[in-house]
Amino acid sequence: MKLKYVILILVMAGLTSCKDFLDTKPTSFITPGNYYSTGTQLQTALNSVYDVITNGGALYGFNADMLFRWAYTCDESTARLYPENTFSYDAGSNSARLAWQALYAGIERANLLLANLDNASVDQGQKNIIKGQALFLRGYFYYLLVVCYGDVPLIIDPTQSVTGDVSVARTPVKAVYAQILSDMAKAEDLLGKANFTAKSLGYAEKVTVDAVQGFLAKVCLTMASPGASGIPVDVSKYEDAITWADKLITSPDHTLITDYKQVFINLMQDKYDVRESIWEAGLYGTSSTEGSNYTMLIGITNSPGGGQAAYVTKKLVDSYAVWDSVRSNWNCPKFFYKAVPVNFSPVTTPVTSPWYIQAGKFRRMYESTFVGLGGSGQSAYNSTNIPLLRLADVYLMKAEAENQVNGATKAAYDAINAVRRRAFKVPINLPNAVCDLSPNLDKNAFMDSLKVERMRELCFEGIRKWDQVRWGSFVTDMQNLLVQANATFPSGTPTGLNPNMIRTILPAVSQKHFLLPIPSLELQLNNKLIQNPGW
Repeated sequence: MKLKYVILILVMAGLTSCKDFLDTKPTSFITPGNYYSTGTQLQTALNSVYDVITNGGALYGFNADMLFRWAYTCDESTARLYPENTFSYDAGSNSARLAWQALYAGIERANLLLANLDNASVDQGQKNIIKGQALFLRGYFYYLLVVCYGDVPLIIDPTQSVTGDVSVARTPVKAVYAQILSDMAKAEDLLGKANFTAKSLGYAEKVTVDAVQGFLAKVCLTMASPGASGIPVDVSKYEDAITWADKLITSPDHTLITDYKQVFINLMQDKYDVRESIWEAGLYGTSSTEGSNYTMLIGITNSPGGGQAAYVTKKLVDSYAVWDSVRSNWNCPKFFYKAVPVNFSPVTTPVTSPWYIQAGKFRRMYESTFVGLGGSGQSAYNSTNIPLLRLADVYLMKAEAENQVNGATKAAYDAINAVRRRAFKVPINLPNAVCDLSPNLDKNAFMDSLKVERMRELCFEGIRKWDQVRWGSFVTDMQNLLVQANATFPSGTPTGLNPNMIRTILPAVSQKHFLLPIPSLELQLNNKLIQNPGW
């Protein structure tokens, strides 16, 4: 790995409000020696750390590789557009290299900021807020690295030279997770003391104490899961996940909003409701450098800009119960657009097989600028934010961790049933015989139900594949999906659809796909790196 990000890329002159703080491109280059002296410079340095999340396609900008290429094909959905979607990539994958480099660029920028923060003549309260965000983002980037690549070089100080030895060995996952927890715990303390909350900001692109608490729950749950490579199952981490999740669940600032589909309509219309949507990757334009075309790639056929790149699975479609029609009809619409919808009056054609259904969660016809394909103002790219943490995810993490520690207790049932009741549009704190999970399940049966519930609720948000990886079930689940596809996939192709060839994709999945390959270029640049098994 060539750690060459000594020069800080400036991305803006200051922070104002919500999406405005993203709306500035890099303008100059400055070395650390004469920087970090004012509050504006510190904020600009922090913005450069944030910039990694949405600048380019490596993570969540452009076509959102971290979601569409690396996480979309799993047992809930499949895509056919790129080698990464079809498991036909190798260590030369440009997307694997770009993700690696982007994450380490973000880490280097955070390291530079953290190392020079105390040099600034700035109010300590402002410093603490900036420091808390930088620490969390460094931890978050390392979390993505270990989830994707396993053991990775752990570097927490700025790179001093690009001419010296840049070879750094891979650090065991356990040690990297320890650093992640340390960074995030410090961030939670700093941002909590400053009362830097999602509610106080009113928008979701920035890291707040709420986002940190939610991701601490996620990190702890990952560490405790049996598929977390390199880490023995640690029940204490389940306990920690419960503690962090409860901070959000019991907070008066957060609740599940009444209408499930409104969560995603809000995203399409650039509206904020931080009661549920706690942290989002912020997009701000309609070009490939400012926005993302993820919602187009997974859109319904004849949606603005295209569609036909991705499909849901029969497993997901069949998972919804009769009472669960809101989520089922929204996520898995039983139609495609016969013509581009105009003024919310689409002409549709019914879908003839569950295998031909396309994801309906992000519907571009709800964009505030929507005028129909070919009309002024419509673009393949848009400013729809990508949800990185929702309260529903936190509830389900709480249910899973509670069940692992104490079995299917009332606390576990209350957490999972809150999500189910919201889907049924009834009060989340009142029992309901129609939608509540069957009572008296044992630990294993509850866990099986929890896995399905996470799929129903969180589908197409880039979470399912990594859930399967941390459970250690990814390959088995995909093999079972292949059996279902071979038995039920229709022989014909309906007019107007180009279904993905799921039966040719799934046989390619193997044990090596639990992790991404270490990029070939990084192996050449860093002679201390070794490749992941199977690559």
